[in-house]
Amino acid sequence: MTNAASARSDVDFAPLRDALLPEKALFPGLSRAGSRIIVPGDADYEVVRRVWSSHVDRRPLAIVQVTGVADVIATVNFARENGLTLAVRGGGHASSGYGTVDDGIVLDLSPMRGIFIDPEAKTARAEAGVLLGELDHQCAPLGLGAVGGTNSTTGIAGLSLHGGFGYLSRQHGYTVDTVRSVQIVTADGELRTASRDINPDLFWAVRGAGANFGVAVSFEYQLFDLDQNIQAGAIGFPIDRAAEFFALFNEWAPGTPETLYSEALVWYQPGDDGEPTDVPVVALSVVYTGSDDLDAILAPIRAFDEPLFDDVAPTTYLIVQKQYDETIHHGLSMVHTFGVLPTLTPELIDEVLTGFLATPSRHTLVSFGHWGGAMTRPAAEPSALARGTAPWRIVCETIWPDGDDAGANIAWSRDYWNTLRPHFADETQYLNYTTYADEETVRRAYGEETYSRLQAVKRTWDPENFFHVNFNIVP
Repeated sequence: MTNAASARSDVDFAPLRDALLPEKALFPGLSRAGSRIIVPGDADYEVVRRVWSSHVDRRPLAIVQVTGVADVIATVNFARENGLTLAVRGGGHASSGYGTVDDGIVLDLSPMRGIFIDPEAKTARAEAGVLLGELDHQCAPLGLGAVGGTNSTTGIAGLSLHGGFGYLSRQHGYTVDTVRSVQIVTADGELRTASRDINPDLFWAVRGAGANFGVAVSFEYQLFDLDQNIQAGAIGFPIDRAAEFFALFNEWAPGTPETLYSEALVWYQPGDDGEPTDVPVVALSVVYTGSDDLDAILAPIRAFDEPLFDDVAPTTYLIVQKQYDETIHHGLSMVHTFGVLPTLTPELIDEVLTGFLATPSRHTLVSFGHWGGAMTRPAAEPSALARGTAPWRIVCETIWPDGDDAGANIAWSRDYWNTLRPHFADETQYLNYTTYADEETVRRAYGEETYSRLQAVKRTWDPENFFHVNFNIVP
């Protein structure tokens, strides 16, 4: 591991400190926080340098926590002028570790948490440090919802720059489909707007490959009417019925309404304390925002077998968005692998189950979903997002607590993915669910035509590849 503190001990951060908005004392006992630089030796450096997945262990020269656009510009300029690698961190939720770097600067946007709702236009402007749960919280009293992910601690920036899908996506598409404009600081230190009418090439590119082109500091989203009173829950069955269950799910899911988000999961059943037990199960997880009879929609699933559990019940959207917060949280280690499938064959399911039961960690889970609805229709505003055409997705979340054997879990994850890979329809990758991707993987994920167009945009806005700590588009 690089010892960042000694590798570049010659860097003088005084000019950057002077350029940042300082903390402001209002009167004795009360002050207003400003931007700040955290370096090795500071009291909270060891805490702040940590990212979502704890096995990613890097030591930046400095972490610059910024409160506004002027300080983003100052940090970008300082890093560029001093030849320092810059990593950008929004919500810090990614398993890839791109939110940190050895021997460089982390630009931490987490203090930038402003949210501004226009209920008449049904739009929101949110700064890049906002978490999904914070945006949901501001929308809910107004009867509105944003298309986001499935965990309230997800950062909106990373989600929006590489796709974004969740409980509303079968109705309204990907998060990128709802982005109306982005404010972004490009490699030359200039603040620019990217929208349909302003810098349209940049607007196309940032919605799908956005971390390559600058520091996105705010997003404008289209919101949608959303009744907070919904239904959600899971129905679980014994693992020895999994093959038959997946045959049913394969037939049932494509015919469900767009207001139903459903996933089939293979996991270890949680105990009363929320920790996984030694009991593997297969389960259907649903979130329903429609008004038709959900019991009728779920009837074929419930008729399949006597469930181990069935907790589908009325709830609220805000509660559902927090349902995984305690089981998938900051400080665990996580590796994502992803693939797209033409159908769920018995041979695939057999290999899924056999490999899963050999996982080193009881926290690991595998999920299947059918895209359907708006996710398969052409977007009203084209973007760089690699949508693919296969109807099914599979995601393996290899998760282990801090202190467990990272090497064993990472090796298992890669071997498992390689075992399943022959079943995939093509090389499409959803990069928010991809931890490891070299240049060739990224190229294949976008496809040659889109990748070439992204390269052209990259050469316009970042020809020196200053922003390269990401799923990199090589100019």
